[in-house]
Amino acid sequence: MKIIVTVGMPGSGKSSHAKFIGDKYGFPLLETHTPLYDELKKRGLSGTVDNIKKVTIELKKVSDSYLTEKLIEIVKRDYRDKKLVFLSGIRAWSEIEILRKEFGGNNVFVATFLASRKSRFQRVAKPKKGFDFVGESTRESEKKLKEKKEEEALIKKLEEFIKKDEKDLGWGLAKVIALADYFIITESEKYPHKSWEATDKEFEEIVNEILKQK
Repeated sequence: MKIIVTVGMPGSGKSSHAKFIGDKYGFPLLETHTPLYDELKKRGLSGTVDNIKKVTIELKKVSDSYLTEKLIEIVKRDYRDKKLVFLSGIRAWSEIEILRKEFGGNNVFVATFLASRKSRFQRVAKPKKGFDFVGESTRESEKKLKEKKEEEALIKKLEEFIKKDEKDLGWGLAKVIALADYFIITESEKYPHKSWEATDKEFEEIVNEILKQK
């Protein structure tokens, strides 16, 4: 089994690309917010940035890689027969090391998605206009989940968007972004970004390259 960890700042396209390719080939996409929102629900808390930060800090006291460990449990329990699984939402290099220890260093890859803050905010605030994507973006589909609605409303505000950027970087995301095995730029020189067709093709080629590796 190959594991591709897609990383990037909010709105960079990391989950949307993984979901699109995953749906095409039958590869599952697991995100760290799944066990996190399960925990929020258990506590009766809404998905605000402050609540997410508070609960994440508490879970990290239990284990610094608590959410990633939960994802590993899900992969081993439900997806042993899959050739490839996408993981999104990982923010610390220590979590990459845990994944490589669990699945083998030659089986875990990191793909970074890059775009400017201006482009990323436009995509999140106005996903249908900002993304020239085929079908729903991950954020659009997640709006169907009750727990995501409040977070979605908050993140549309620039001050909350910047706050989330800073929170993600505070967990160590910058190192994961910088040390990735692959980089996909979802923004061309001409604002706001490359077409979906271009970035999707680029990422699909990377996925197929990884699948061929032993």
